[in-house]
Amino acid sequence: MRLAFASFALTLVALNCQSLLAQDGLPTPPAAPADSKADPRLEALVGTWVGRGALLGQPTLEVWSVAWTLDRAFLSVVATRTVVGDDARATTEHQLFLRPVANGYRGVWVDSGGGLATVKATWTKDAAGEGLLLELTAQDGSRPADPPATRWLLSGQTLDVRRLDAQGAEVGKVALERKEEKEKAEDGEEEKKE
Repeated sequence: MRLAFASFALTLVALNCQSLLAQDGLPTPPAAPADSKADPRLEALVGTWVGRGALLGQPTLEVWSVAWTLDRAFLSVVATRTVVGDDARATTEHQLFLRPVANGYRGVWVDSGGGLATVKATWTKDAAGEGLLLELTAQDGSRPADPPATRWLLSGQTLDVRRLDAQGAEVGKVALERKEEKEKAEDGEEEKKE
């Protein structure tokens, strides 16, 4: 099922990304840069991230896999979120495909609940730190599983993700660590116990 969903999402991006962006009134993105490393900010996100957080008051466990795809034209983010409630666990998968454009970043968001959105993102810097602000615009009457805005603050090996409602109020957050860094820290704790 997960492979079928990933295949569907990649096909959606490859065939429909430009038309979706045009429907949102956004400019058609230019060809991908010849060297994607021209944007070190996105390159810094590549890797596997794991962490715990909360969304709308419910605890979450999240795993993100971030990699370049489609001949390095898009940064692919595959995120699995498990919301742990009092009596049930609900897992959703989200996929984001993002590419640099002249005035920021544009992309497409799909999720396992049928959500479909175009994404407009900008790199911001303020007192909270430096990061990527993503704004989701639902398409075709769908309702993406995530709130309409998300802010990613990258600090070394930690990615602090804050989810915002339409008024900019925080409705969820998760602290993600690079998987290899988290495993090293856990190994160190186990060695101390021995």
